[in-house]
Amino acid sequence: MRIVPLLAAAIFFIAILILDACRSLPPESSCRACDADTEESAAACGEERCAVLDNRAACRRLCRDDRDCHPLESCRRNVGLCVPVSSDCGAPAPPDALSTSHTAPPAGTIPDARTAGGRVQVRNHADGALMSRLHFAVVGDTRPPLIDDTDAYPTAVVHRIFAALEREQPRPAFAVATGDYLYADPTGDEADRQLQLYTAAREAWTGPLYPAMGNHECTGPTRANCELSDVAINRNLQAFSQRLLRPAGLDRPWYRKRLDALDGRWSAQLVVTAPNAWSRQQAQWLEQTLQQPATYTLVVRHEPRDEGDDLAPGARELDALLDRYPPTLVLTGHRHLWQWRPEQREVVVGNGGAPLTGRTPHGYTLISQRDDGALVITGYALEDGRALDGVVIGADGREVR
Repeated sequence: MRIVPLLAAAIFFIAILILDACRSLPPESSCRACDADTEESAAACGEERCAVLDNRAACRRLCRDDRDCHPLESCRRNVGLCVPVSSDCGAPAPPDALSTSHTAPPAGTIPDARTAGGRVQVRNHADGALMSRLHFAVVGDTRPPLIDDTDAYPTAVVHRIFAALEREQPRPAFAVATGDYLYADPTGDEADRQLQLYTAAREAWTGPLYPAMGNHECTGPTRANCELSDVAINRNLQAFSQRLLRPAGLDRPWYRKRLDALDGRWSAQLVVTAPNAWSRQQAQWLEQTLQQPATYTLVVRHEPRDEGDDLAPGARELDALLDRYPPTLVLTGHRHLWQWRPEQREVVVGNGGAPLTGRTPHGYTLISQRDDGALVITGYALEDGRALDGVVIGADGREVR
């Protein structure tokens, strides 16, 4: 009969040990959804840090090793954050993160920029290029998922994209990059390390690259604004200037390139803006530039034209100028997907290696001029080269067949 009291005592002792062990465990991760590009959302994480993993953004606990994390988490030591074993923490961005009335055409009927025209002859010069017809590529958003997470930089994806562009026939005359090449603390060294990886991967492409500035080339949040003089203290802006702008012969993140016909039948201008380096100087330059006569005006801005309140400093004024002087097409990134937005004459190309939102796979975009002057815009999947979506527009930006 002594067995029963002994068994009860043993069970009680084990329960005490389990309770004590549970008390010593870190509390379970909150898994609260957040947006790393929004200051208020990131600040709401408190002592945790907002990070994107497996296409989900959530507050993540700081850690030195696994002992600082919940049993269902592990510590990613290179960035000092707990990551869940499962990928259901946080909230995924919806596939229709931006409003649009466009519906992708059925497979097999997607307009194909690869077959829009014949051979492309190009004569590059300091201010742009002379071309037999417009035919170029757009790539965008290649930052890693976590701040200072250089070990997770999407080098392989970036290299494969540029290598695919090099193999394209006809070969694009140039490539436009829509911004966000890094995700780093602006006071640290990781920005330069990440852009070293980007530029090394970019060497797979031998053509010109025209880079736009994103919010992560400033300080990170969408609302951030950087003055050119900040380059002395902002390591993100410094790395962007040294690694991407200067090699392209540029001394500021807003600029214009002339892209004209070899036979003089049409003219085009590529107008690259920097809403996260907004100033009166840039606004005046942009208004003057948009008034320049051209058959095609192609504007690049990192953030799409959103309806929300979390806007880049130059967004409202840029919107007003584009309404006053409507361009043919606006090229954007920021959202990690591919999307055509007909009301804004805007194509979002943000699937260049950054954590994806929605169902868009990694890939790139080609824009090609047909014999009738229309522009064929097609997004392609990196994995198998298939056309994901596409549209054809006229020089006035309106859709045509």
